Amino acid sequence: MTEPWSIQLFGALRARQGERVITRFRSQQTGALLAYLAYHRQHSHTREMLIDLFWPESDYAAGRHNLCNALSSLRNQLEPPGEPTGSVIIADRFSVELNPEAVTTDVDRFDQALRRAALARLAPNYVTQLAECADLYGGPLLPQSYYEWIPPEQERLKVRYGQTVSQLVELLEKEGRYESALDYAGRALSLDPLDELATKDVMRLMAAAGQHESALALYHDLERVLAEQLGTAPSSSAQQLARRIEEQMSSAPAVPPASPAPRPVPLASPHAEWPAGTVTFLLSDIEDVFSLIAGSPDAFRSALAVYQALIRSEFRRNGGIEVKEAGGSFVAAFASATDALTCGIAFQRALASQLLPVDLSVRIALTTDDVELDDGEYQSSVLSKAAALLDATNGGQMLASESTAVLLRRNLEPGMRLKDLGIWRLRDAAAPERLFQVDTPRSENRDFPPPNATPAHAARLPMQFTRFFGRTEEIERISGLLHSGDSRLITLTGSGGTGKTRLAIEAADRFASGFQGSIWFVPLADISDPTLLMGAILDAVGVPRGSAEEPMAQAAAALSKQPSLLLLDNFEQLVEGGAEILQALRERVPGLQLLVTSRQSLGLPGEQEVPVVPLTTPGDPQVAATPLHPPLAGGSTLAFI
Repeated sequence: MTEPWSIQLFGALRARQGERVITRFRSQQTGALLAYLAYHRQHSHTREMLIDLFWPESDYAAGRHNLCNALSSLRNQLEPPGEPTGSVIIADRFSVELNPEAVTTDVDRFDQALRRAALARLAPNYVTQLAECADLYGGPLLPQSYYEWIPPEQERLKVRYGQTVSQLVELLEKEGRYESALDYAGRALSLDPLDELATKDVMRLMAAAGQHESALALYHDLERVLAEQLGTAPSSSAQQLARRIEEQMSSAPAVPPASPAPRPVPLASPHAEWPAGTVTFLLSDIEDVFSLIAGSPDAFRSALAVYQALIRSEFRRNGGIEVKEAGGSFVAAFASATDALTCGIAFQRALASQLLPVDLSVRIALTTDDVELDDGEYQSSVLSKAAALLDATNGGQMLASESTAVLLRRNLEPGMRLKDLGIWRLRDAAAPERLFQVDTPRSENRDFPPPNATPAHAARLPMQFTRFFGRTEEIERISGLLHSGDSRLITLTGSGGTGKTRLAIEAADRFASGFQGSIWFVPLADISDPTLLMGAILDAVGVPRGSAEEPMAQAAAALSKQPSLLLLDNFEQLVEGGAEILQALRERVPGLQLLVTSRQSLGLPGEQEVPVVPLTTPGDPQVAATPLHPPLAGGSTLAFI
């Protein structure tokens, strides 16, 4: 079998088969076409898609002609005389692909090595596996190509490489292999000379290897570049590291000993300053970062540099310790929840004041845990839980976990508030989590979508089989009352058959996102005894009966877990005796709102009555429902109201 072609995509495009090497192609689009087909070699691609990607300005006929010419040129290079046609390039009238058995890529080998390393995490050869991964990364993916599919993949591979090198450096340092650790740390720093964490790694390792002057020179280079380009200074931890290196250098003997130097003793662990005990973590990242990179790589890099400088400046100003950073995603640790909140707000304000070449939609999450350092680092489970909270956050929003909100409530500045968003199931979380949105005077009027998580409760409203029309004024009034929260009891009153139930269900359904699914429909038409009211509510909420706890306490406990809305339908026969029960429930559950349909008002404090008048004729614009059934004989129509 003929040796497969090896396509190099890291650093530059190159095709190799044995001694044959191809570096030049018929045109820039021809080389980019080969790179795309090789990168996605497990898939078939339509000719129309390839034309749109590589010849977007051409009409279809010209684009098809250009694609044919490019494929013919690649066949001549990859399938020379003597090679069967189609052995490398498989094409028909509709699609094009590379034979996966005839082509390999360096990116494939890198991804495969990463998978092997993940499986060898506990194996003795884990360091060797990580080193293999790092050695396979040959620089940015196709750095001279500017097609929209490339920047997101460049970033993905760069992040994976940075994570791999970070792990490798840490393990090599623990083993005392400082020269190897320094080599790999230097490679990581070359990807981003302004990466302060990578700079500190290199400085620390240089000093451990006795290269104190080089370590300080690197620090001063960082200091100069930050001042010139960003108008900022290195973090306090970097400054402290530089001072420790200076002290170590001044205490070293003037004349090196004749005997071989003992193995260098590293400086204090970079994690020695990380707080333990009750720690609040601030996480931040940029929403939809890949689209920003694809849209304008240079503009994004410029905006990213400002973002990184600003947030690191606020970390230093508010006592935060940067734990990790990758691709604009930050994790910082604070000994005080108030300091973490102050940092997040100050950063939001500082970023909003910047005139950036692209808009950055930054999200921030705050969560607090009782943690201890495990072998010098935070436990991965704690950081994973924090990352899940960040995943639930929308761009421009700041969310706090309940553990953080409890610590912040007594120390909020005037004009600030913690908006209870209810209980949500975060990614991979064992238990639901109550989430709070941090609102400042500048942000409290901004509407955010619900968190990117699964509601802990599902709304239980009757399914409707008709479309809802009209009742515009009533819907607007009910929605306004629900949104404002000014009234916790809204009663739709009117005679039988006026459409109260349908109107209430529609209003509740439209406002469902405001309660994260914690809306329950309580049918009461068949109940006339007020003592059965709490049992009906428990059934609707899904709380099992038979507990030794009284029904009122059970219902209050279930409804207090999140902002809740009860829709109590046909309450008129329970007003006498039942109204007092609802009042008692309201007093026990401050976050409970009641939407009631009844032929008469309940007469309770704070009740907002919304009269529902009868509709006139079926053809009137205010008809609340359109029938799904055809007209009956004689012209009659089934109406659902």
